[in-house]
Amino acid sequence: MKALLRAQAAWVLCLLLWAGNAWFTPGFTALAWQDGRLVGSLPDLLYHGSTVALLAVCCVPLVAAAGVDLALGALMAWSASVLVVGADRWGAPVGLVLALVVGMFAGGCTGLAIVRLRVSPLLATLVGLSAWRGAAQLTSGGGVHYATEPAVRAWGLWSPLGLPVLVWITLVVVIVMHLVWTRTTLGLKCTAWGLNARATEWAGVSLLPLGIGIYALAGAAAAVAGCAQACELGAADASTVGIWRELDVLVALVLGGASVSGGRVSVYATVGGALAAETLVMTLAWQGASTATALFVRAAVLVGVLAWRAAPKGTVR
Repeated sequence: MKALLRAQAAWVLCLLLWAGNAWFTPGFTALAWQDGRLVGSLPDLLYHGSTVALLAVCCVPLVAAAGVDLALGALMAWSASVLVVGADRWGAPVGLVLALVVGMFAGGCTGLAIVRLRVSPLLATLVGLSAWRGAAQLTSGGGVHYATEPAVRAWGLWSPLGLPVLVWITLVVVIVMHLVWTRTTLGLKCTAWGLNARATEWAGVSLLPLGIGIYALAGAAAAVAGCAQACELGAADASTVGIWRELDVLVALVLGGASVSGGRVSVYATVGGALAAETLVMTLAWQGASTATALFVRAAVLVGVLAWRAAPKGTVR
C-alpha cells in the first residue's frame, strides 16, 4: 500500500497544480491551432515534460543501481552540436546517427569508468559535465551554430496530430521501458546492485556490461533530447542547450519516489514526477516568477522531499 501511494503521489501533485492553475489563472487552459500545431499550456506541458520524462525514465536503471548522471544537459548540448554540424556536412540522417552514437559512447565511457575504474558516479558525471560541454563548444566552434540543412528544421516542425514528434517518441520509450523494467530481469539486477553491489556480483551478475549499458541508455536519451531541441530551434547553442536539465531530472525522480541511495524505482511514478516538476515550472512562469526563483523553488522541492523521507517517522517503544 505504501509503494502504491508513493507511485500515485506525483500524479496527484500534478493534477492538483493543474487544477489550481485552471481555477485561479485566466487563460491557462486555453487551446489554439497554429501552423499545424496545438498551442497552449497543455501542449507546452507535454512537450517540455516529454524532455524531462524521456531523460528521467532512461535514468531509472542507473538510479536504481545507486548511480546518478549529472552530465545529461552537457551531453544534450554535445549531441545537438554534432547533429547540426554533421547535417550541414553530410546530411541530416548522418548527423542524427552521429549524434546518437556520440550520446551512447559518452554514456558508455561513464559507465566503464564507474564500474571498471571504481570512480564514484558523482565524480565521473561531474567530469562529464565539464568534458561534454567543452566538446560541444569545440564541435560547434563556440556560440550558436545555425543549421543550414533544411531537414533539421523540418524535423523540428513535424507535429503529428498537432503535437511535436518528441512527445510521441517519449510515449513509445516510456511504454517500452515500463515493459522492460517490469517484465525482464533488468529491474531486478539494477535494484539488487543498488541495494548491495557485492552480493549482486556473488549472485553471478556481471556489473561491467550492465553498468556500461545503463549509462549508454541515459546517454542515448540525452542525445535524442538534444537533437529534438536543436531541431526545434534550428540551431545548436553549446552554452545553453540542456542547461539545468540535470536538476529537472533529479526532481522528477525524487517526486516519483526514487531514492538517491538506490533500490526500487517505478517508471510509471517517474513519468508522473516529470509532469509534476514541469507543471510546477509552468505555474511559476504564469505567476511571473523569474528564472532564478524557479531554480530556487525546484532545488527547495528536491531538498525538501529528500529531507522529509530521511526524517524519522516515529520511535519504537
